Order: sequence, then C-alpha cells, then structure tokens
Amino acid sequence: MTRFSSIETRWFFEGPLLDTAEVVDWYRHAPGRPVELPPPEWPDHERIDTYLVLARYGELGIKMRGAAEERPGSLEFKGCTGVVGETMDFGPPSSGRVDRWVKWSIPPSSVPAGLRSPFTDSQGDSTVVVGKRRLMRLLATDESDIEHEVAPSLRIARGLAFELTRIQAGGEHAWTLGFEAFRGEDWHAARFRDAVSRLLAGYPGPPLTEDRSMAYPTWLQRFADQP
Repeated sequence: MTRFSSIETRWFFEGPLLDTAEVVDWYRHAPGRPVELPPPEWPDHERIDTYLVLARYGELGIKMRGAAEERPGSLEFKGCTGVVGETMDFGPPSSGRVDRWVKWSIPPSSVPAGLRSPFTDSQGDSTVVVGKRRLMRLLATDESDIEHEVAPSLRIARGLAFELTRIQAGGEHAWTLGFEAFRGEDWHAARFRDAVSRLLAGYPGPPLTEDRSMAYPTWLQRFADQP
C-alpha cells in the first residue's frame, strides 16, 4: 500500500465542457507555458473510476480504477485531514475551499475479493461509474522551491498538478477544474494560493465561486438517492 499527501482545491460545473470552448482554448494555450511543451491533448479513451457513494461523508472518497473493465485497477482510499482555508481568494473572480488530503492506494494484485465486490457487482446501488477525459499540466518544484512547468507524463516527487476534466456520471455531463499540490506537507497556504493564482491568470470561464468548490466525494453525493 502506498501513501500520498496533497493540498487541493477544485470546482465543478454542469453541462458538457466542449460547450465552454474558451476555457479549453485558454487551458491549452495559456501564456507563459514553455514553448518546447506542446499543448495538452485529450486522451483517446475515457478513464473509468467507480466510486462508493457515501451520503453525508464528504471527507472520505473510496474508488476503484477500472472496476467496470475486465482487469480492474487499484483500490484507493482518500481522506480529508484538515482544512487549509474555508475560502481562499485566488484573485477575482476565483475563490474556493482548500483541503489537505491523504490517499492510500492498494495495487490490483493485493486487493482482496471482498473489497473488490462492491465495485464489480453490477447490481450495486451504492456506486457510481465516472468516465473521465482529462487534460493535465504539471509544475515541478526544484530544490530551491521554484516551480517550472514540465511534461505531464514526467514522474516527479513534488509539484502541482493542474487538470481540466470532462466527466460523465449517472447520465450527466459535467466538468471540473482542479489543482493538487503534492507532497502536501511541503506546501503552506500562501505558497499554494500564489501558485494557483498564477495559473488562473486570464481564466475566461464561469466564475470559480465557493458554492462550486468541493472535492469529488461531496460532488458525488448528488447520486446517493438515485435508484
């Protein structure tokens, strides 16, 4: 089992992301990106994550990657360990909730059958299958704590991931804009705020407001009462 700590903020919006073309264009061609890095491209295939829907528990996320596929992936538990800021201002019109999270990941070969069954049972009424197509940008942090953008395929020890993701879940289309700083213990509130504010410069989309700022476990509660 591996452990991963982070500081995160995220916003969700209803409807297809491609209806908000200016957001996609801003994300792919943001000023200041290194010229040697090509604009991020949509993946050819959706990533499928199956989540347990835990009503009233917005601080705990449990999911299995690829549970609906022939060879399911890792099982992940993610818990909120504290609030960095109930409302953090990233410059108008952007503000959101910032939390500290810890994730534990169990590799596919080590997931017991009893833990796998809630995700693979086709009759399970406590899960929701979420299809994701994600654009990713990645900032690496060097030994002097200076951030510089690198290829998103690069494996780095600490930095900041900036994602724009199209979502399909429960027959609904949605999209999310999120920031995840890892290793979370290396980041303080002011540093995270400054980095996110720089990346949001020129954002042309709908306002990033407090009421739309939440983590996946909270957003998924909308499916808790569906038959």
